[in-house]
Amino acid sequence: MAMFKLFGGDETLYDRFDLAALQAQSEVERVQDRLPDIGNEEQLIEELYNRIAIQPLELMVADERISQHDVKVDVSNDFLRGGPVAPGTWMVDGFRLKVRIPFSGDPLLFRMRTSSFTTRRPHGDVESSSDDGGEIVFHVDVPADLPEDQLVNKLRQEKEDNVRLLTRWVGFVNQDVDGYNARLKQEISGALASRLELLRRRQRLRDALGIEASQRQSGAPRQEAQVRRVKLNVPAQSPNRPEEHRDFFISHASEDKDFVRQLVEALEALAATVWFDEYEIQVGDSLRAKIEHGLKISTYGVIVVSPRLMAKKDRGGWIKREIGGLMARQEDERPVILPVWYETSATSVADEFPTLADTAALDAGTMTADEIANALWERKLADER
Repeated sequence: MAMFKLFGGDETLYDRFDLAALQAQSEVERVQDRLPDIGNEEQLIEELYNRIAIQPLELMVADERISQHDVKVDVSNDFLRGGPVAPGTWMVDGFRLKVRIPFSGDPLLFRMRTSSFTTRRPHGDVESSSDDGGEIVFHVDVPADLPEDQLVNKLRQEKEDNVRLLTRWVGFVNQDVDGYNARLKQEISGALASRLELLRRRQRLRDALGIEASQRQSGAPRQEAQVRRVKLNVPAQSPNRPEEHRDFFISHASEDKDFVRQLVEALEALAATVWFDEYEIQVGDSLRAKIEHGLKISTYGVIVVSPRLMAKKDRGGWIKREIGGLMARQEDERPVILPVWYETSATSVADEFPTLADTAALDAGTMTADEIANALWERKLADER
């Protein structure tokens, strides 16, 4: 069972949204050779949306469970008792009200920062054993020597205050989630329209040329990735290298996924090991933890710099973590950053990433994905000589 503090993480909801956007693009890309079976595009959009949309949080306060326990209460900071004194040095008998409130929705939303907030935040822990729902657990402690009416009122008031704060913060989360889900449906619709048009054009081309459609199932191995690639006679993994090691960490904008997939396939055809988000990140994973681990186990960071990636720079989140992590590992004798310009130039990059603009880069405007992969691989081999 997972357990963590309410809103205690340093990730933002944008990180969770980015992960859902990656999943949406991946799901749309899987719509292959299904065109004859698609009779209702709106139904397909709804199916994809329902599978990917972030589930908002719902507190079930009416179903709360309360229990009472005897505890020691720290009154070191109680001025009325003669405090303050060193914390933990003045303990008295007390009562604890333990409250458990069920909820539905994505539990990970409780650990992220919201775009709206108050200076006071609710306290408590999240307990969940699935990716949908769980319980919020918090407690209120009061000294047992208070007059009985004060004791009851204090327990009730502090419990209700925390529930009100919790309800308000859940509202902040759901406001962000609702806005994102609305945009997500539009993105799925646009991506699916482009994908279906590509499939229709492919079908029209087959019909015009008299070519029968491929009978390959969508899950079968792809053969085209091996065409026109020269595989160097090198081992895929050095025996002295840990199994988790990656040669290249690929940092990119999700909008450039088509080009990046070609680059990744070309690198893998050369026996390179690649950290690529589609392979490494699953729904529910911590983006921060996954990215930091990927940076740690990779030798080189390939940054595919495009207008889309530069536009995300000021929004923070994953792109700052990836590039910041790579910059921190940069060494004079062995640069780990290998930039690739994609639909941009060094002049444009200099305005957004001055440090990257000073680094020798490969230009996708004059090189194919295969040629870039070969250049990256040759750089790696040269460093190992």
